[in-house]
Amino acid sequence: MECFDPFPSFEVDADGLIELIREKGYRKLLLQVPEGLKTGVFLLSGRIERDTGALVLLDGEQCYGACDHAGTRARLLGMEAVIHLGHSDIPYMDSECSTPVHFFPVSMKLEWGPLEEGLKAVLDREKGVRLGIASTVQHLNMIEKAESILKDSGREAFVGKPGKREMYPAQVLGCSFASARSISGDVDAYIYIGTGRFHPIGLIASVKKPVWAVDPMTGEVNLYGQDDLDVFLRKRWTAIASAKAAIERSLDVGVVVGTKPGQMRMELAERMLEACRQEGISSRIIVLDHVDPMKLRSLGIALAVITACPRIAYDEIHRYREEGVVAITWNELMISIGRERWADYRFDEDW
Repeated sequence: MECFDPFPSFEVDADGLIELIREKGYRKLLLQVPEGLKTGVFLLSGRIERDTGALVLLDGEQCYGACDHAGTRARLLGMEAVIHLGHSDIPYMDSECSTPVHFFPVSMKLEWGPLEEGLKAVLDREKGVRLGIASTVQHLNMIEKAESILKDSGREAFVGKPGKREMYPAQVLGCSFASARSISGDVDAYIYIGTGRFHPIGLIASVKKPVWAVDPMTGEVNLYGQDDLDVFLRKRWTAIASAKAAIERSLDVGVVVGTKPGQMRMELAERMLEACRQEGISSRIIVLDHVDPMKLRSLGIALAVITACPRIAYDEIHRYREEGVVAITWNELMISIGRERWADYRFDEDW
């Protein structure tokens, strides 16, 4: 029997997506995957074509999440559907201008040992009894196990309900921590199961409570607390101060609206433009798909108000600074022009 394992580190429901293609009768498809899965698309697309007879095109553009699905490109290409691997659907996302997009989340293939060791290390150090659990879609298959471990230790485990942008309980996104925030009044601290720093930092900025990050691949544990939040806030205050300076110097402001399906906040962009003009600020709406500081610099923009993904402003502050552009979120603009208070600062999750 042929060994079929296009993604050695991930569980992919290849049988399920093939069954869907057959059921729908699709003959022309666009296959879209994020960067970490692209090495397996030739093998997967070959099996799809062999088992369904459909023509499969591979989307080679970068993919940042479900908000960045290729449904519009697929429509222009005459495709009948998009198979999007790696992310879960964003329930409220407008899909009127898109071909059908079928989302197939993936889960990492992991052993339980590192997770158990990491959770034990957390429980040895965390004194709180009521603990919330959060993760990204790739690790949601570990939530039930984590709940069991917490309960066996005598702790209370809480899992939040999904918000407008999440599909599943406990799920968090780079732009939304609504599920975690829904239980903030019930818990003493959070346990985040996943890798990297961004989600724990975003989580603590949203819920204002300690966050224990457990890497399920290594068992490594890191505590994110007030000091980490203060570092994040200092960077944001620096960006706001630079925005105020740009406004005082009458430099041009670009209100950036993204065209990615799940990032297009046109109404918000129009409100920000109106707010700028009411303050006498030279401003225009700038339309971009892939937001990049060099594109803004070429337009003479000194201050960019990002109404697309907030991670553009948060994660890429140094890239923008190198190009002479200040990048802020819409609520940071409101602070810059005195319409909101710094004391009320919040993570941009208004979708």
